Amino acid sequence: MLACAGEQDAVSIFTGQQHANQIVEWILRMVGISATLIGFRTMLNLVPVFCDLFPIVGGLICDGPSLRQSRSSLCLPSLRSSIPE
Repeated sequence: MLACAGEQDAVSIFTGQQHANQIVEWILRMVGISATLIGFRTMLNLVPVFCDLFPIVGGLICDGPSLRQSRSSLCLPSLRSSIPE
């Protein structure tokens, strides 16, 4: 509200209210960012549960990096043995 006790000019009333609104705005932004990050983390915590429920999909999503690492470790020794010295 723009009601103030006593006599004040319009510029000082609007300046004070604008400053107060900016503080509230930044507080609400931080609350919104925090809620977004908590929601995103909660969604990512559901991925392992989804992988356990559907083993076929779980093998592709959850075990993907370990599978790629094992494939590269299998390929490198065979490449070294095929290169003549």
